[in-house]
Amino acid sequence: MQSLKQAQDQLQDRQLNNNRTMRNISDKMDNFFGWQNGYKQDSLIRGIIHGCYHGMWGVLKYMALNGEGSKREFKRAKDQFQRNGRVRE
Repeated sequence: MQSLKQAQDQLQDRQLNNNRTMRNISDKMDNFFGWQNGYKQDSLIRGIIHGCYHGMWGVLKYMALNGEGSKREFKRAKDQFQRNGRVRE
């Protein structure tokens, strides 16, 4: 079962989880809601989606006793939730 091994490895990874599928979903939602700015990292929708995503990984890593990885995921979730959807100046 390769997918189970991959999931176990991800739970023990101390770096931030980086999933291209989630990035693709947030790109599509940005487009759906009419995000006009080219710099998508300023998008409120992206901040919410990625904040939830990293928060989920923080919980999973915490439950897998990966304290360092969990802290990094929670910090990234906080950063993502602080995005406000305003264009950079």
